[in-house]
Amino acid sequence: IWWPGIKKWRRSLTIGWRANWKRLNWDLHSAVGFWTFAFVFMWGISGIYFAFPDPFQAVVDFFDPLASVQRQPRVGDTMLAWLARLHFGRFAGWSVKALWAVFGLVPPFLFVTGALMWWNRVIRHGPRQFE
Repeated sequence: IWWPGIKKWRRSLTIGWRANWKRLNWDLHSAVGFWTFAFVFMWGISGIYFAFPDPFQAVVDFFDPLASVQRQPRVGDTMLAWLARLHFGRFAGWSVKALWAVFGLVPPFLFVTGALMWWNRVIRHGPRQFE
């Protein structure tokens, strides 16, 4: 959806604070979206696991069936446990939880800036008449 072109890609990853509000909104939306994409993507994938855990568990069971005597946790179970820790920021204390809380505001922020761009492009100008 987003690609500024080969010559302008560096400019699109920064924010021009002195621009008019439309350009500032666009800069905020594109820069924040780019720099936080990995976090939002990770939350999306881990959210799929929480919504549908059975297929994930079936894959783990397929590759490493439960033995009658289990001495160590399975690699797949360890990976799923880490996926949960990553999703909720439960791996490095309060500083990571605070960072996750701030990054948790990114999706609503992107929704608002995207809705403003859409409103300004579609709704504000009214329906276009075809000739």
